Order: sequence, then structure tokens, then C-alpha cells
Amino acid sequence: NGGGPGFFPIKVVYNQNSIDITTSGNWVRYAFFDRKQRRKVGHDMYGLFATYSRFTNYAKDTTGLPVSKATFTIKPSAKSYARLQHYTKFGLHYGNAIGKVKIKVYENGNIIKTDSLISDGKYHNYKLNFATTPKELKIELEARVSPDFYGVTLDADTGVRMDNVAMRGEAGRIFTRMNYENYRQMSVDRQPDLFIFQYGGNTIPYMKTEQQLREYVEGLIFNMKWVKRANPNAMFMLLGPGDMTTSRNGQRLTYPFLPKLNDLMKEECMKNDVAYFSMYEAMGGENSMISWVKQGMAASDYVHFSPKGTKLISEVFYQCLHNDLASVE
Repeated sequence: NGGGPGFFPIKVVYNQNSIDITTSGNWVRYAFFDRKQRRKVGHDMYGLFATYSRFTNYAKDTTGLPVSKATFTIKPSAKSYARLQHYTKFGLHYGNAIGKVKIKVYENGNIIKTDSLISDGKYHNYKLNFATTPKELKIELEARVSPDFYGVTLDADTGVRMDNVAMRGEAGRIFTRMNYENYRQMSVDRQPDLFIFQYGGNTIPYMKTEQQLREYVEGLIFNMKWVKRANPNAMFMLLGPGDMTTSRNGQRLTYPFLPKLNDLMKEECMKNDVAYFSMYEAMGGENSMISWVKQGMAASDYVHFSPKGTKLISEVFYQCLHNDLASVE
């Protein structure tokens, strides 16, 4: 059991099916996995999910600055699974607040709370509990300088809680460059029991040598260990990339280094106490992507799954995990 979509950013940059969120136009998203933004902000505190949103520019001092207002409104999404539409625990995660920040909370159009956020610059989670799922929650914020908002979490009171963090285009080696203490504080609040990393697919087209492969996998494991240090009681699992094919001499073939990457990931995970799921093998191994595309389970780029394929591979993953756990017990 369990419910709610878990984590999502305030400023959403791609389709978000798990929650219906609308924001005022002054929100800007900063992601640690976006190199261009990283240089601009001059700090490395991005929270547990490596991303945050703000509604004003940065300023060291608030004197003489006008007060800015920002809002966001959340409703359960009709596009999501039934369980995701039920939640009673709200968390607004923020940090780097330097001046007074007012917060007003409206439930179904009625004001239910007027408050201030803690402006000591540290990480905090502004929490609210509800008896039943609010049909509509509107948050209104007012400040001269916006804090960094790491995102919102919506969870059920009991059961499994899941935070899904999309890092489009990232290869999984950014963690060690983030602020450790800030990352650790948010980890303590969220208390994850299991981290599932899924990386590798983005690097495959650029791999030219086995040395590159080895360096990549070692770097990825090094980053996972950094996350583990901040979450010493959590278990870790790596999901390898699925089959991906490319065109060679007019023929569709698996990328040459993909099977080697799969083997290397498996080998390094075994050495480092990390569970490994080979999506490549689960799909059927070499050139299996061709039949997935034919059956409408994957897109015509021969890389990404279709919604139908996503559902199938998820079920395969769950079944494998369930069987393995049952055999251990």
C-alpha cells in the first residue's frame, strides 16, 4: 500500500502525469545536471533531488528590493494511477532563505494557514497534514528574495513512498560535486530505504574504448557510494540500460559497447554490495530492441520505450525482484 506521487519540482519542464501542478509565471528551475545553470548560481546546494525552483533572482541583500509574490496550485492528476491520487502529507522543501518569507495555504479556495518560513539559510521542510486528500491546494509565497525550493512531496500516511527523479540527459556522475551537508540533511528528512539508480543509456553512443567504459562505471559506483554515505541505512540498486540499436551498413544492430557495459556494471555492482538488474538481458539481449519496436513496445528511435513497453518492462522488473526476494526469504 501507500499513495501520493512523492517528489516533484515546482517548476516542471516536461510532461508531469503524476500530479496536476500550475504555477505563476515567475518560477525558474535550476538543475545541477544542467551545466549552464550550475556556473551561474555560485553555490552547490541543490538538495536530495539535484534541482530547485525560485521566483526571484539571487541577491545577497534584501534592502530596497520590492516584494515578489509567487503561487503554485496542486490537484490530484486524473492521468495518474489511482494510488497516486491519494495523499494526506504535504512537504515543501527549501533552503537558502535569507529574508522574511511569508506563506499562505489555501484548501479548495479557503485560506487555512498563514505562516513564515525559517530564514536561517539551512534546509527545512514545511509540513502540513490533512485528514483526506485536498481537492485543490494553493500555496502563495511572498519575499524580496526567493529561497531555493527543492520541491514538493505528497505522500499517504502509511505504506510505500516513492520519489521519482527525472534527470534527462544525465549520466549519473554529478552527486559528488554537490554540497554534502545539504544533501545529507534532506536525506535525513526523507529517510529513503532504497535507492534505484538508472543510468548508462546516455553514454552508450559516445563510448569508443573499453577504458572509457571502465572509467564511466567506476565513476558511477563512486557517486553511488557518496550517496550511500549520506544514507548509510539504505539499500542500493542499479538498473542497467536496455538494448539500444544503431544503424551500421544499412543494418540495425545493438551498439557495440552495450553488452560490455552491461557485464561491467554487473561485475562492479557485485564487488560493491549493489544489486543489479540487467534491463538489456530482460528485454532479450542483443538486437532485442528490433522486436520491441515492431510490437509497439518502443519508439522508432530504437532507444526509448513506449508507454506500453514501459508498463511491460516495469512488470518484468517487479517480477524478478519479487522472485529474488522470495527465494532469499
